[in-house]
Amino acid sequence: MTAKPTLTQLAQQLGAELRLVPGADADQSVSGLSTLQDAEPDQASFLASANYRRFLSGTRACAVLLSEELAGECPVTALVVDDPYHAFACATAIFDIAPRPAPAFTRRRLCIPMRRLMPLPVSPLVR
Repeated sequence: MTAKPTLTQLAQQLGAELRLVPGADADQSVSGLSTLQDAEPDQASFLASANYRRFLSGTRACAVLLSEELAGECPVTALVVDDPYHAFACATAIFDIAPRPAPAFTRRRLCIPMRRLMPLPVSPLVR
């Protein structure tokens, strides 16, 4: 994705319930993903393990993907989902900006002719 999604768009794409905190804007752009500890105010994060619950209160993320049971503890906008880990994995695809390799084949021919790669012996019986 090249354009930054808004919180509303991100919630729709992930099937999340968007719970805005007072003063939050549903049209805020989200620039990417990060951990609860390292997230900037324009990034989203997630909480899927109780081991990281202690970082929730201090996060600077604009939104956090989390389960219903932890949504009440979230100090920022919550994106409530059934499976936060799965939702975060799906979110990585939304923010993936890795270049795609060029296709190896075209409709007309191989980009590198096979005859250059593997010369075939000609049988003496072929005329």
